[in-house]
Amino acid sequence: MTATLDFTYSEKRDLFLRPDTFDDSVAAEVSGYKLLNPRDGGTLLDVGGNIGAVSRWWLKNGGDRVISVEPEPDNAAILRRNLEEFGDRAIILEAAAVNRNAPKTLNLYLNNGINKGAHTIRATRGRDSIEVQTVPLFDLFEEHQPNAVKIDIEGGEFQLIEEITSLPETVSRFAIEYHLNPKGHRELGREIDATLQASGWRPVRGTDLNTSAWFVMRVYHR
Repeated sequence: MTATLDFTYSEKRDLFLRPDTFDDSVAAEVSGYKLLNPRDGGTLLDVGGNIGAVSRWWLKNGGDRVISVEPEPDNAAILRRNLEEFGDRAIILEAAAVNRNAPKTLNLYLNNGINKGAHTIRATRGRDSIEVQTVPLFDLFEEHQPNAVKIDIEGGEFQLIEEITSLPETVSRFAIEYHLNPKGHRELGREIDATLQASGWRPVRGTDLNTSAWFVMRVYHR
């Protein structure tokens, strides 16, 4: 699927952005991921690549390589534009990261408003959907051996609990956005966080999951 997009370069963000969308706010969120710390090189697996803000920041600040996974066609198109200067240092997969039991395609439920980062594989009443390709997250771990992983997939993280709680030994830095509003997600988020900490992951940024906020971003080191 080929997307025709209206986007312009922002000198402030050093990114191509779409006008009249939340793209500028997405770009501003990069500051929350700086403790992923690419200065020692390595590979970032960016699950929920969106427009490429975090992936581009990684590559421009000492990171060696990025695998950026984004299922929505318009997002994937601007992601490619924002990473094209890095050549084969940036691998872009137009797919949704899933567990090993998921089908080869599934529905992506679209936010048709100005927040183009709020699409989700979580079935959501009242939204249009499109069929997208999938890729098992464990396969990406095995193939690319990332040193850092970022996951921001609008509630889809709760279909990846096994993968999140058994990150490969190569990974020393991990960032995740927990989406807590749907029923049961807050409790699941707390369980994932407790499992990560019990297995040696130390939270270094972000609010704990006892908050009443509808989402929480946390960065962990080990």
